[in-house]
Amino acid sequence: MTLTHFGLRFIWDLNISLTVIAVLLNLALGLKVVLANIAHLKSLNEMQQRIQLNAMGITLGLSLVVGLTYSTFDVLDLITFHADIAHLVVFMGLTHIIAIFIGNRKYQ
Repeated sequence: MTLTHFGLRFIWDLNISLTVIAVLLNLALGLKVVLANIAHLKSLNEMQQRIQLNAMGITLGLSLVVGLTYSTFDVLDLITFHADIAHLVVFMGLTHIIAIFIGNRKYQ
């Protein structure tokens, strides 16, 4: 993502061909991460799979609700700053970590 985002301005000076290649590379690596995550889930025992899947469900649900609310606040100018996708990504990460922690505590 960093290469795709900053390369356009600082490395290849607005060259569209290189930007498209960087975006496609980013997409391919993202798909590889998804496949690696699936393999990781399959390698876990049943309890850990359940904890991970519950955490993913909680993260997805809260991200949709909070993300749409956050976007609506921005569209209606109810917040003084621009709603950025990076904020949602951080929220998703923190939500997932907390949900895993709670899930592990639940099954101790």
